[in-house]
Amino acid sequence: MALTLYNISKSRYSDEKKDEFAKYLSTIFNGNTETYQILGKYTIHKDARLTIRLMSDIDDRYNDECTICCDEIENHESVEQFQTLFEIVRECEGIPDYLVKEMDYPNKKVAEVWNNKGVDAAVEVMTSGIRNGTMSYAEMRNLYG
Repeated sequence: MALTLYNISKSRYSDEKKDEFAKYLSTIFNGNTETYQILGKYTIHKDARLTIRLMSDIDDRYNDECTICCDEIENHESVEQFQTLFEIVRECEGIPDYLVKEMDYPNKKVAEVWNNKGVDAAVEVMTSGIRNGTMSYAEMRNLYG
């Protein structure tokens, strides 16, 4: 099942911040609203698939478009909600920290990219040597499994 805002709104979490956010989304979507404004600026449909890459792209775009004063002027709550949403997406799609800690350096590096930028960015890192001719496919498989 794909992670969506609507699915989050129907879930309950042991973490109080995440549970409060899920309940907040529930009130929004129970009112027949189909969209949510991430960071008060970016409209996303309640059934859109949430990924680490999407969240990272939104974060990068927001940081490019806004300055620190934006956060002071705008509702600080929307920034906190975004951070909570990003945590939920990372937990669902990311590699757990306890596994990352047990990895060798090359795999740990790729896992950190995966958790911060998404699976596509991790594949880019793993296959960069193949694309630039510094590594064979067999070497890449040996390095990353």
